[in-house]
Amino acid sequence: MAAQSTEPARRHKAYQPRLHEPVRDMDSGKVGAYMGTEGGLVHLRRPEGGCEWTVKPTRIEPIPEPTSTAA
Repeated sequence: MAAQSTEPARRHKAYQPRLHEPVRDMDSGKVGAYMGTEGGLVHLRRPEGGCEWTVKPTRIEPIPEPTSTAA
């Protein structure tokens, strides 16, 4: 019989973006601009505009800054 862990489950800390910052929705893979949080959900909108969609705060991640490869 395997021993059960007494450690609490680790929670994914929600990323806190700046207003209009581009982030990735980890569920759909879409990139959206952060429009705010309301009712426990993050509101995102495509960078080129359009309808907002919602996602749980723990399901967004920052978009890495592009690295310069200029020599």
